[in-house]
Amino acid sequence: MEKKNTSLLSALFAYLRNPRHDIKTSKQSIRSKFTDVLQYWSLGLVLAFLFGLFISYALLKTQHGEVDNYLEDFFLDGSVLIVVFLVFFFGPIIEEMTFRLVLRYSPINFSFFLLFVFLLFSQSDNIVGRFIQENFIILERSMGWYLFLFVAFVLFCLIGIAMAQAIKSSKFSIVLEYIFENYFVYIFYSLACIFAFLHIFNYYNLDNFWLLMPVLVAPQFVIGLILSYIRMRYGITWSIFYHILHNSLISIPVLVFSAISEQGNEIMDNSENFQISDLPTDDARIMMWGTYFSIFVFILIILSFISLIRDHKKHKTLDKI
Repeated sequence: MEKKNTSLLSALFAYLRNPRHDIKTSKQSIRSKFTDVLQYWSLGLVLAFLFGLFISYALLKTQHGEVDNYLEDFFLDGSVLIVVFLVFFFGPIIEEMTFRLVLRYSPINFSFFLLFVFLLFSQSDNIVGRFIQENFIILERSMGWYLFLFVAFVLFCLIGIAMAQAIKSSKFSIVLEYIFENYFVYIFYSLACIFAFLHIFNYYNLDNFWLLMPVLVAPQFVIGLILSYIRMRYGITWSIFYHILHNSLISIPVLVFSAISEQGNEIMDNSENFQISDLPTDDARIMMWGTYFSIFVFILIILSFISLIRDHKKHKTLDKI
């Protein structure tokens, strides 16, 4: 088992000061990696919470009021299971494959990076994006949803493999290797910035608030840096796991509240002194489990963050001896 020579915090900050493409992937056990990622997850949540407070303060001071978020409309208007699937599972995989997979350069990683960028671009609201979406809809209707997904997945993989072979057998691969080895710091931070910037399109009703755009996406930038480090240190699987954990704080509560009946929702909306016991039995049970889950997650975050800080203090003490 690999031994830690420095604290998790120190390792993260040291890497962010000088990102390196040649960092070795950790050989720790799965359990140890799981614990480390949980602690980094708690760090990301604490930092995101602090940035959230600052954003609220900035909105208040500028007297801008609320900044609307498309995700809220998405949750309200979309099918619950589809929303949860997209936010909880599909979204993290797509974003990690787009912004983190390519950080470890190889012809196959670069090829799938290009394909996932294409996939991301196909969702945009422009001429090219609409053209791709319209043709996807035609194919889906003619083939059926499940067959379409299977064929699309197979074609996606075959195209990626073919592109990788073409890159590997060309001089372009040598050029890419040189760029990643000598300009990795720019690639590392550029991808984190783009990842954060794309989240600005989650908002609307910004008016003249664009000057504070960096503040709005600061939490995503910080999370992106942590995800990038985890990808380099622990592997792409663990950055996806982190991303799913992060998004679960949004999608799981939505899933819980969507299970409440219309009668239960009316009681919660109209009652001034609402209590869980006022709900129908099934709704009360759902709310209780949702409450237990929230308490469990909160305790997990606190304990993980405390463990992270203790680990850092322990190593600082050992360094002084």
